[in-house]
Amino acid sequence: MSLVADLRKQLDAIIALQRRGETAQALAVAEQARDALAADPLLTTGKVRDLLGVRSVNTVKSTSRAGNLPFELRGNRMRIRHSAVERAMESEATRPMRRLEEAHAETAVLGHDGPLTEADHDELDADAGELPWRR
Repeated sequence: MSLVADLRKQLDAIIALQRRGETAQALAVAEQARDALAADPLLTTGKVRDLLGVRSVNTVKSTSRAGNLPFELRGNRMRIRHSAVERAMESEATRPMRRLEEAHAETAVLGHDGPLTEADHDELDADAGELPWRR
């Protein structure tokens, strides 16, 4: 289960315990929730890339710089809280990024994923036809 989902469950338990007057147990659950929140780890862009299922850390970095994924700088390294990644997974703001990655994965079956070879360039040049400005 995700950190956010676990915290919601704990908050619901606290409310239920408080309503029944079980304040000592509610306090214990609240302390567990606080400790879990304090343990929210900072992740590298590589780990975030893997969690979000995107192909490049540059996608993660550009999404962060656009304000759609909060980050902290540690020296010159970008770090992102696990809870922010969980929110991003459910966010409308990161939907275009996920759609782009899905489209890329779907089109990967059409050909290789690497750079074009010299033979590929020659084949494209042979089928190019007449350039518009040379007509």
